[in-house]
Amino acid sequence: MNSPDFLANLDIRDSRSRAFAHYWSGLPRQGLVPARGDFDPCTQGPILSTYIIHELVSPDFIRVHLAGTGVREQYGAEITGTNYLDFVEGWRRENASRSLFVMCEQPCGILAHLRARTATGKQILNESIGLPMRDRTGAIRLIYYQSNTIHEDGYRDPEEDMLLTLEIEDEVHFDIGAGLPDFQRLTAPEITGGSGLGG
Repeated sequence: MNSPDFLANLDIRDSRSRAFAHYWSGLPRQGLVPARGDFDPCTQGPILSTYIIHELVSPDFIRVHLAGTGVREQYGAEITGTNYLDFVEGWRRENASRSLFVMCEQPCGILAHLRARTATGKQILNESIGLPMRDRTGAIRLIYYQSNTIHEDGYRDPEEDMLLTLEIEDEVHFDIGAGLPDFQRLTAPEITGGSGLGG
């Protein structure tokens, strides 16, 4: 199977991310973006548990529409129905929200590497690849993420050692046919006047 063109220059580190991108690119699409109804979970096998779906409700509320069991284990709690922005540092909320909204306004994908820290100080490196999807009405306001733990610093019981912080190591939007959005990421000093908070 040939790789979609948009994967050529991406720093993809996990084969499951690549598998999701292949599957998404093979779905029927209207105006570059597939419909939710064409996504068949039965074809996803063991990686189904690594999916998380974000629903863009408003700039202040990005609902976790669905989180697979693997994602819930990473967080150490059930997060379906919660506001994704509640897990984001205050100074990053507006930036994080805009980053997701541009994915649906000018359809594009996103690849992110996140460094998570747990209550006991363990570090987890996560790779997530996200692509837009149409909801049942045809509106482009869903983002399907496939989320993989690449490295975890020793054994961890998620229920006893929950995630505390998520910091972005790197994050890039990528072109799926509509070009790239004009999106400027803010940094901590630009918002707080401080010396930088990371992420």
